[in-house]
Amino acid sequence: GAAEVDITPPPGLPKAGYSANAHDGVGFRTRLRARVTHLRAQRSSLALVQLDLLGGSSVLQHLVAEAVAERTDIPLAGIWIGATHTHAGPGQFLGTDFYNHHASNRPGFDPAWTQFLVDRIAGAVIEAHDTRAPARAALGTTEVWGLTRNRSHEPHVQNATVTDKRRAPQRKWVAVNPELHLLRVDRVVDGGTEPLSAAVVFSIHGTGISQHAHEYNADLWAYLVDELGHRIETARGARGVVGAMEGTHADMAPALHPGRAGHLEARRLGRQIGAEAADLYAELGADLTATPELACGFREVDLEGGASID
Repeated sequence: GAAEVDITPPPGLPKAGYSANAHDGVGFRTRLRARVTHLRAQRSSLALVQLDLLGGSSVLQHLVAEAVAERTDIPLAGIWIGATHTHAGPGQFLGTDFYNHHASNRPGFDPAWTQFLVDRIAGAVIEAHDTRAPARAALGTTEVWGLTRNRSHEPHVQNATVTDKRRAPQRKWVAVNPELHLLRVDRVVDGGTEPLSAAVVFSIHGTGISQHAHEYNADLWAYLVDELGHRIETARGARGVVGAMEGTHADMAPALHPGRAGHLEARRLGRQIGAEAADLYAELGADLTATPELACGFREVDLEGGASID
């Protein structure tokens, strides 16, 4: 099953991502949305939630899991919350005091805004769960080059794991994670399938729009999703629910033309990435399967008291 809901807030909330350089939202340029893909196979049941917000939140995960527990068979471990990492949506819903304090132009945790998100996301999860039907799924990966750059290349090459230490300026377009992952899900209908959902994961910061913009927006992700959805609908007559979220962002920045940050640049990059995703979506048609392997797990790690890696 799949569902999409609007999570655009009213004006007045502090925007998150540019810290003290951000502004309170005064309206919206592109609406913020939550997209949900619900998958069930054998004993596994999970919901992939993709948000046009700064990041995931352990607070949201736990509260959404509680909200859907009586209506669905999706466990806490099955509520996967990812985000596009747009720097033009509100903060104050996150799971750490650090980000609630420092990510926005004003610090704090907003319980009313958080509860609004919980209600909207939980409603979408329940809708996706309740409208489920037999489906086919496929997962694939492609590489996208030239649209991202490493914004901190000089420190990057000093990492012990980096073998290529060249510092030529053009290397910043190579020292990136180019992988774009796409989950394609088709609903089974008489005589074939129809689009149900498409979920993209790509590594890029949501910073195509200048920090001086005062309105809420989904940054380049709005154009990426729109381009992918348009191409699916053109090819198949319907688009289903199309969502996206950021992968391993680190210092992966949009490859903006210098001094051109804004909606035109965000549209240029987003639509090109969306076109690459559409090509992968088409290729995955041959790989659709009714028996995907699904599993989910959850483990909390105590980072205090002498915690160590491995």
